[in-house]
Amino acid sequence: MDEIAAISTPRGMGGIGIVRVSGEDSLKIVDKIFVPYKFKEKNDGIQNMPGYSAKLGKVVFNGEVLDEAIVLVFRSPKSYTGENVVEISCHGGLFVLNRVLDAVLNFGARLALPGEFTRRAVLNGKMSIIQAESVKGIIEAKSKSAARLALLNKEGLLSEKILNIKDQLTHITAEIAVSIDYSDDDDFNNIDYLKIREDLLKIKGCLKKLLDTYGSGKMICSGIDTVILGKPNVGKSSLMNALIGSDKSIITDIPGTTRDIVEGSISCGDVILNLKDTAGIRESENIIERLGIEKSLNKIKEAELLLAVFDLSMEMSKEDLEILKLAKKGKNVIAILNKADLKSNLDPDTIKKNIKKVVCISAKTDFGIAGLKKTIKEIAYRNISDPEDGVLTTKRQFVTLKKSLDYIDDAVQGIEEKQTPDLIMHSLDLSLNELLQLTGEKISQAVTDKIFSEFCVGK
Repeated sequence: MDEIAAISTPRGMGGIGIVRVSGEDSLKIVDKIFVPYKFKEKNDGIQNMPGYSAKLGKVVFNGEVLDEAIVLVFRSPKSYTGENVVEISCHGGLFVLNRVLDAVLNFGARLALPGEFTRRAVLNGKMSIIQAESVKGIIEAKSKSAARLALLNKEGLLSEKILNIKDQLTHITAEIAVSIDYSDDDDFNNIDYLKIREDLLKIKGCLKKLLDTYGSGKMICSGIDTVILGKPNVGKSSLMNALIGSDKSIITDIPGTTRDIVEGSISCGDVILNLKDTAGIRESENIIERLGIEKSLNKIKEAELLLAVFDLSMEMSKEDLEILKLAKKGKNVIAILNKADLKSNLDPDTIKKNIKKVVCISAKTDFGIAGLKKTIKEIAYRNISDPEDGVLTTKRQFVTLKKSLDYIDDAVQGIEEKQTPDLIMHSLDLSLNELLQLTGEKISQAVTDKIFSEFCVGK
């Protein structure tokens, strides 16, 4: 492969910036622009430096000193990409970093494509596609939980789980294949299909358990798309501000003040909420308010979590009942009985009969907010018994694993219907193919391009 280079630290001003170079001749290229300082040893450049070693010196191009820098050397195969890698640690100004990068490109390296360093790590067997996806997850993590899940997948726990399932499925498929090849030989044709069915059902159970983690994994890593709904003046905006910790929404005593959706992402304990504060749900003659209400209804349909707010100080109204009806359609719903600091006039029994999770709060005084955050976290983690058992975090992982499970279902059905061995094996081959797609052992160029196009250039 040719040599690639890129700035691997964020664009902007900082104490340190790194230009990374990868490829067989990366040391030769950097040697042409880097002059180590002389200490006790002879100054003989960097080409003979051992892996995991560093030198201090100057970056020089066309006779001009560009910066003082530290060069780190990682030799193949013990590097991130599996190739020879050199990292030039300079001062973090963008102007200086671009000049150093230009000098590297001038001597034969080309600018790396998005995610190309990680892509080479996959091609050189340093990590699986699942682990590569987790690298992106680590970079983009917005919470402690998201960072932990990504790190566990980077360490290969999910990959190991999938590979173990793949090995079991391969053994079953091979057993059936042998019976087909030696169909006239009684020693090879005596297959216990009831035992194979039992083994396939166990594999199916493992896959189903992994698939069930996707909803939680997505919520933890990408945040929960959350809608706050309720009639005007129940305290939706006050609740959003209590969760965010700032006056993001306009609060007045005038019904219908929130004309449009106000958005904000907050860290709710170990979970990120992508909050959408909506216009109050009610009948209105005001065309602007009606447009806001229409947007609210659309967001309610799309939401992963609904926070349905009711005013404890007011009796249940027709609008409250409509909110309750809308909330019942949600995937995950928490009924929030707000204004606990005031005298209660609301009978909560109707709400509790329709919504399982009910939390009493005062958005004004922050009473009950901690308990609400705990309830939200329980929803996010509901299908994860232990993160170390493996958690799906991307749609690609979910879709591919679901296809593999569907083909196993076909094979089980084939056994139950006493289909021919070649039809059963065909279903298992298709299931195996999906697992190979998942791990990256057999994956299309288009899918690979899509995965790495979402990476930053320096990674």
